[in-house]
Amino acid sequence: MKSLPPFTGDQELDYFLSEVHGLLSDKFAPTQEEVEEEVDDAVEVINEQIDEVYQYLKDHYPIYTIAKRFDHGDVSPKVIALFDEPVLVRAINITLLPSFNGPDSALKVGTATDPELFMAESDVNPLEGTIFHTTPGIEVPAGTEVLLFITPDTSTAGSGYVFIEFTPQLA
Repeated sequence: MKSLPPFTGDQELDYFLSEVHGLLSDKFAPTQEEVEEEVDDAVEVINEQIDEVYQYLKDHYPIYTIAKRFDHGDVSPKVIALFDEPVLVRAINITLLPSFNGPDSALKVGTATDPELFMAESDVNPLEGTIFHTTPGIEVPAGTEVLLFITPDTSTAGSGYVFIEFTPQLA
C-alpha cells in the first residue's frame, strides 16, 4: 500500500490533498466487479421481497370476479353486484357479442348516485362486438350496488357479459 508523504510547510496544500484523495480512493473505491456484485445481491433481495409481498397479498387480499350476462332488452339499470362488505373494485370488463345495432346505444357501469363511477359511457362503444376494460381502483363501502346502465336506442340485437374484479377490504 502506498503511504502518505509527510506534510511539510513547503508542500502545496492542493498536492497533499490530492495524495490523500488518491489513497482514500484506492483504499475505499469499489471495483466495477464489486459494484456489479452488490447490485446483483440487491436485486436478488428485492425480488425475494417482491415475492413475499405478492404471496402476502395473494393470501390476504384475493381477487374475485363476478360475471353477469345482459341483453339489449334488459331493464335498465341492471344490478350486476351488491357488495355486503367493503371492496376495492379493481377492474370492469364488458364483452359484447353480438354488438348493439342501435346508432345511439350506450353502456356504462356505476352506482345509482354515480352511473359512470366504474366505466364511463365514453369507455364503451356498443356498436363494436369486442372487449372493453377499465381499472377504476375504487374502494366502495358495504351495501354498494354496482349497476349496468343500458341505453339500447333502437337496437334489436346486442348482448354480452359484465365482469367485475374486486378484492375484499379489511374493516
